[in-house]
Amino acid sequence: MSLGARLFLAFGLVLALAVGGAMMVTLHVVREVASEAADTSLSNSQSVQRYFRQFRARQLELVTELVSSDPYFGSYVDEAVNAQDPELAARSVTDLLQTRRNEFGLDIALVLDPEGRVLARTDRPRAPSVDLSDDPLVARGLEALAPVSGLWTIGDGLYQASVTPIARGRTVAGFLVAGLGLDNSLANDVKRVSGADVAYLTTADRLRVVATTLDVPATDRLMAGFGSDDALSAALENPGGPGRTHRIELSGDRWLMQLSPLIDARGETFGTTVALTSLDRELAAYQDIPLVVLVTGVVAVAVALILSYLISQRILRPVRRLTSAAEAAMDGNFRHEVPTAGGDEIGRLARAFDSLLSSLREKRDMEDYMADMARHMPEESRTAPGGRTAGPSEDDDQATRALDRSQLPDAMSGSLRRHLGERYELLTELGHGAMGVVFKAHDQKLDEIVAIKMLKPDSVDEQGLERLKSELKLARRITHPNVLRTYDFGEAGGAPYLSMEYVSGMTLRELLDRRGKLPYGAALRIARQLCAGLQAVHEVGVLHRDIKPGNVMLEHRGNAKLMDFGISAPARSREPATSEEISGTPHYMAPEQIQGGQPDARTDIYSLGVVLEELFTGGMPFEGGSVMEIAVARLRQPPIPPSRHWDAIPEELERIILRCLAFDPAERYPDAESLARELAELRG
Repeated sequence: MSLGARLFLAFGLVLALAVGGAMMVTLHVVREVASEAADTSLSNSQSVQRYFRQFRARQLELVTELVSSDPYFGSYVDEAVNAQDPELAARSVTDLLQTRRNEFGLDIALVLDPEGRVLARTDRPRAPSVDLSDDPLVARGLEALAPVSGLWTIGDGLYQASVTPIARGRTVAGFLVAGLGLDNSLANDVKRVSGADVAYLTTADRLRVVATTLDVPATDRLMAGFGSDDALSAALENPGGPGRTHRIELSGDRWLMQLSPLIDARGETFGTTVALTSLDRELAAYQDIPLVVLVTGVVAVAVALILSYLISQRILRPVRRLTSAAEAAMDGNFRHEVPTAGGDEIGRLARAFDSLLSSLREKRDMEDYMADMARHMPEESRTAPGGRTAGPSEDDDQATRALDRSQLPDAMSGSLRRHLGERYELLTELGHGAMGVVFKAHDQKLDEIVAIKMLKPDSVDEQGLERLKSELKLARRITHPNVLRTYDFGEAGGAPYLSMEYVSGMTLRELLDRRGKLPYGAALRIARQLCAGLQAVHEVGVLHRDIKPGNVMLEHRGNAKLMDFGISAPARSREPATSEEISGTPHYMAPEQIQGGQPDARTDIYSLGVVLEELFTGGMPFEGGSVMEIAVARLRQPPIPPSRHWDAIPEELERIILRCLAFDPAERYPDAESLARELAELRG
């Protein structure tokens, strides 16, 4: 399975799990919200009932006090209590009581004599008189001789009632009992406010429903549940106990129920209030939410899968290009272009791979170029690139003929003109300059080929000798593949010499003289190597001060080595250079060198910039008929842009070269590392 398919399936699985998890969480939250809403409704029902009871109790106390304090009403009651014809007097009190009941909206009103017997009543006016002195609420009123209120049952009715004494002077003529029924009307009022259904049950003689908001079937199932469910029966016996919320089924729906006791004036439970709310009805208010979440989730998954497919294809596009480029590179094709945009891991990988391909291209270009050079070199030069032999000679006479004796010190005669002490055997001359000559030699002690650099006798003075020793001290500290190694210091026939690493190849000067500018990839590879070598030189505190193509050696495979530190100096030297100490090759010298100023790392950067222009374009940044004219042009004129020599040069490369050639050192690259970073952005 391809990476794209795996990503697509992974995205789909993650999305499906996310949507499924969201569905589960939503259903759970919906149930919790519905349960909380039901619990809130039940709690509100209890609070509303308490409020109505308190409100009604206060209302009844005010009404009974107002009626009982009426002198006209009190005289009627007093006459009825003391009348010779109690029945006639009772009818008069009943009529008056009925008037007051209608006036104040009472559900029931009774007048009792001082002993608690009924004189008149509004519910059953012609009923025989009964003694209510044992009724809990009446008994409490008779005892207290003050207004008392509470829940009261009489007959089949359940009331919120108040008992108030009817005063006649300093005596009590009787008692007024007024009540407001706990009926269906009150239950519906509670339901409208709280949202929960209500049922009032009494257990005085048997369990029965006094008032309810439920329909008849639901009421019957509720009563059946109390009779058959032990838990509900236990809750009914202790309605105020723990675990007051119960789950029951009514008419096929799930309900939550809370019980609260009905307590008489003696503090005894004679019934219960049942608050109910339908859990399914509460859930119904949220039933569309899971469906909406499901539909939305399915649509979101479908859209997300489409987007994930498109996004995965876009993400994998550079990966596919990288794969194609890698497969092509395995077959030796390094020419594939790799997109390097983006700051993510793929972008970083692409840039790294593109840099690797560029390095491989440059390496192959350099190898191809060197191989082509070898094919087109004269036959006599192929075994010794650059005029150099490949190893120690087997024929002493032939080796002697290979030496230019005019370059040796006069004091070296006979065997000494072929040997330096007992260690080095001179094989052939590699090159010479104004200050010295370089020989290829055989180190007989270590049995390896080395290069020996000797100063000409007429150029050796105390200052030159100290410089040569300084070169050895500085150069031996440098170990880098792009810097020629220096081994040891010696003296023969009064002439000092240095032993150095021998490289079979040619100088960059010889290469440029034969073929002109190098191919772009090969030139870029050499430029990076020179920067790396120069950076290593500067890191140990050394200035080269004579960077030029003649001081760059190229191995057969194109590896460049920076060499010839004969005029190098410590980078931290604080002594200003005098006119006699100006060192370097005029075509590659920085303006501050020509003016006798103090060189630093930026001086080597300038010289490297001249080499880069010649390397990439085959031209020089300054032209003149003589060394003096070139030096004056360097001080007075801007450098010739590389694009004038090579119109196809990349703009970024030209900018880099011109910055290296800035007249003011402050405008150049501060070090070789900064230059190397910008060259690394170029691609061969």
